Amino acid sequence: MMIRTLMVQPPSANDRQHRLREVMFYLNLSEQEKDAFCERFGVRLLTSYGMTETIVGIIGDRPGDKRRWPSIGRAGFCYEAEIRDDHNRPLPAGEIGEICIKGVPGKTIFKEYFLNPKATAKVLEADGWLHTGDTGYCDEEGFFYFVDRRCNMIKRGGENVSCVELENIIATHPKISGYRGCGY
Repeated sequence: MMIRTLMVQPPSANDRQHRLREVMFYLNLSEQEKDAFCERFGVRLLTSYGMTETIVGIIGDRPGDKRRWPSIGRAGFCYEAEIRDDHNRPLPAGEIGEICIKGVPGKTIFKEYFLNPKATAKVLEADGWLHTGDTGYCDEEGFFYFVDRRCNMIKRGGENVSCVELENIIATHPKISGYRGCGY
């Protein structure tokens, strides 16, 4: 949100008067928004993906490492990540499925939902694999790509359409800003 907030401010001679070289962000941006921000402020954006249950960002870009837009990066140190199908089987590169993260419950990922073992059992396997509820895919080099929340897909003509995909297309229109889609 801060990136978009900064971008709607009038340009200033002070926009590049800082020592930052890389800035971590957690927001889905279009390539146009990313490029405009990087050009204006003279920084490189690093993505990070995580959720409350993962305690910290667990997939992301590493400072100084290669970057592949629009990926959310690679699995972080001490974590494994993979894409799984609806039957909990790992999928090959390029196939869309659920983003799953393996960590150590109680140390690198959450241990349980407070007084809610049923909710915990729905998302956390005994061997430490966490089902994020997010869809995405991974490429051959281990870069992950976020597609959308599983519960935030629009079902149209027998296909699941990502609200994020629609948002990114609509965001390229010069007269539209602040659009958000939601599935049902």
